[in-house]
Amino acid sequence: MAASNPDVAGMIKSKSEQTDITGSFRVDELLSEISKLKREVTELRELREIAFIDSLTGLPNRRYFDQRLIEAAAVAERYPEQPLSVVVLDMDHLKTLNDRYGHAEGDRALVHFATRMKESLREGDTCCRVGGDEFMIILPNCSHQACLELMERLAHHCRPENGDFPVSLRLSMGAATTGEGHVTVGELCELADQRMYKDKVARRMAHRSAQDTAARLSASVLDIFQTVAMYVPPVAWPQIKWERVDSDLAQEVPGLALLDRLRVSFRDRKHEFIWEK
Repeated sequence: MAASNPDVAGMIKSKSEQTDITGSFRVDELLSEISKLKREVTELRELREIAFIDSLTGLPNRRYFDQRLIEAAAVAERYPEQPLSVVVLDMDHLKTLNDRYGHAEGDRALVHFATRMKESLREGDTCCRVGGDEFMIILPNCSHQACLELMERLAHHCRPENGDFPVSLRLSMGAATTGEGHVTVGELCELADQRMYKDKVARRMAHRSAQDTAARLSASVLDIFQTVAMYVPPVAWPQIKWERVDSDLAQEVPGLALLDRLRVSFRDRKHEFIWEK
């Protein structure tokens, strides 16, 4: 048997060491590339959040809404039996809250409404904050009747409890659905916005009517005191019985409970006085 050649053995050993070094280098290089890609993915995700997410409420923003509406509209046009609904919502009196109590209170109100809206929606629905006090909701495969029922749930679920905020906050809403009176996808947002504005105007008129009623009731209360002063001796005023009867108006307009329906009565041996408005 021939003896092994030391030069050949050395060459083989050198080649093996070179392969180990090269292989190790390639693994390190690959790990470095993977780490770099992970950083880039994280950065892209952060950029996407900046581009499409409202930082205050965590809801998607107007840019995302426009993109998502195009996708949902394409599905609705392809499958007419799956109507697409859009709801436009606007917070009433947010500016008053900001002006009187500061933007921190206004931000707290926005977060409250955004959270309650998300809780009221189905999986697959999209709620976006598209402006300072304006929100829009995309409802795929949602009939107009189902959309109206959702709006009722939103009005109830989003309404703050008494004392949550120092200003009365509510939502004005409008909705439109494809196929409803031949409404096209392009007309959805415009029609929903028009209906939201009508709802807001109706609320303002109702509020002014309530204020007028309050003024009339205040005048009635003044009449009560003047009448009492005429028929009841001042010494007997502490004995006057004041009775309040609640009504729907008192529930709608805070502070009117005492003024809405009032009965004043007084009796003694010489006097009997009953006045009811």
